Amino acid sequence: MYDIQLIHIYGSSYFCSGKYAVGVYLDKSSKSAILVDSGPDEHSARAIDQQIADQGYRISAILHTHGHRNNYGGDRYFIERYPEVRIYSTAAALSWMTHPDLEAICCGEIPSFYKNREMPPVTDLLEERDGPLPIEGIKFKVMTLPGHVPGTVGFVSPDNVLYCGDAVFGDKILKKQSLLLYTDISEAKRTFRKLAEAEPKAYVVYHGGIYYEVSKLIDKHLGRMSQLLMLVESRIKQKPVTLEMLVKQIMAHFSLEDGLEPYSLTSHIVRAYVAELLDLDRIRARVREGTLFFEYREPNNGF
Repeated sequence: MYDIQLIHIYGSSYFCSGKYAVGVYLDKSSKSAILVDSGPDEHSARAIDQQIADQGYRISAILHTHGHRNNYGGDRYFIERYPEVRIYSTAAALSWMTHPDLEAICCGEIPSFYKNREMPPVTDLLEERDGPLPIEGIKFKVMTLPGHVPGTVGFVSPDNVLYCGDAVFGDKILKKQSLLLYTDISEAKRTFRKLAEAEPKAYVVYHGGIYYEVSKLIDKHLGRMSQLLMLVESRIKQKPVTLEMLVKQIMAHFSLEDGLEPYSLTSHIVRAYVAELLDLDRIRARVREGTLFFEYREPNNGF
């Protein structure tokens, strides 16, 4: 099911081929491996483990970029396989991993939809700030990359390879998906600038694989964001709307199928763009007869 290969990048830095580019650092002196995220499930984790074991290494640590299931779904397998494995995460990401109902509540869903998830333990909490991260003498660095979801970070290997998780998405995702999940638009744009100004030897994008420069990719993201912001604003400008009305209109505009997952994703994204328009003072919120509406705010030209 998972045709995963270990792809060499530079020095001791690798990533796993396939749908999810799990990062791998192989320390030759200790014969230990450090993962960046762990894949979506046990099957992918087993395939990753096999590739690493074939090289004569054991997994000693997992660094999590954020708290989405497809980033930590392999943890349970690795914990059972390597009981001493250390798992690193920010406090915000841990909140999403240990309390998945937060995701449902933020998206306006019924929390019970998420209750069957099994949460992994985290052994080491990371501060949300840039700085060194020594792991058994191996000098990694943490890079804060907010915007996608709360607590998102990236990791720079000793080889200066930047594993940036979902801070940006690869070209295949851009072609496949009309909407990109960012929960804070302003923070995402700042992260894009930060990534563009960084000078790693390579970027590893969790949904996209390896990139040696990301400026063109970032331009595509910014274009998508600008278009969606204008679309949401135009719908609100036509007449006051509720969040549910906006979600329905955006799903129809992009011809998204009905279903809990497409609805959840769209709801999450639309909320972020509504929040951005509120912050920019281009719309305002009003409650009418117990219902929250968003309406266009005419620009103040000083007259």
